[in-house]
Amino acid sequence: PSFIVYAALENAFSIECPWEHALHHLGGMSPWGAKPGMKWINGQIEAESGSGVVPYFFSPKTGVNAVQWAIALELMLLVKDPWQISHTTDHPNGAPFTTYPIVFKWLMDRKSRKDMLENVVAKKASTASTLPDLDREYTLSELCIVTRAGNAKTLGLRDRGHLGIGAIGDVAVYKLDPEKMDGHSIEKAFSRAAYTIKEGQIVV
Repeated sequence: PSFIVYAALENAFSIECPWEHALHHLGGMSPWGAKPGMKWINGQIEAESGSGVVPYFFSPKTGVNAVQWAIALELMLLVKDPWQISHTTDHPNGAPFTTYPIVFKWLMDRKSRKDMLENVVAKKASTASTLPDLDREYTLSELCIVTRAGNAKTLGLRDRGHLGIGAIGDVAVYKLDPEKMDGHSIEKAFSRAAYTIKEGQIVV
């Protein structure tokens, strides 16, 4: 969901050539999508139906894009058991992993979501979703599950996603103050790890 504000121009990668062709033409008739004059590729390669790459513009003030942003957060907040969902994005299709700290801020701080709904994105995000009514804020524990422990369990990686005996020592340490968990502090902390430990060795 982070694409809506922080990545205005992205690339749409797909093996569905007809869809890429449709995106290329759609953008010329709407405030979002591909734009005339932008180079795009649609070719046959070793895939079931070929592939395509289209430069794609997202706009927070466009209803379609605002709803895309809202429903992604809505889903993450409505699933009550964090072990049943994983935080991931279609990188680099509009939500690069470098903007994850922004998404974490929205998941953990309802005031940040409210600010987006009231001041940044199109009103359609509020009328076409239940996001404005969701007060839930992810705890740090829940965030660790949907970004680490749950993912490892889903993939069957028994030596990752936990700090138990036999686990690989991959650890990220962040400067977070439990008493100051506002949106700005959350985004700042997750934007740069204080320490990164890989296989038991400090690398950052």
